[in-house]
Amino acid sequence: MNQFSEGEITNWIAIYLAAAMCCAIAMAMSVFVTAHGLYRDKA
Repeated sequence: MNQFSEGEITNWIAIYLAAAMCCAIAMAMSVFVTAHGLYRDKA
């Protein structure tokens, strides 16, 4: 069941890692903006 070459596997891993990093950054920004908004509403 070795249908992908090592180069293809490396490329797919890189693509998935890049997508995961983008999602993590977007999630962190969303949490930060939400927390900042809640903090500003209380002040």
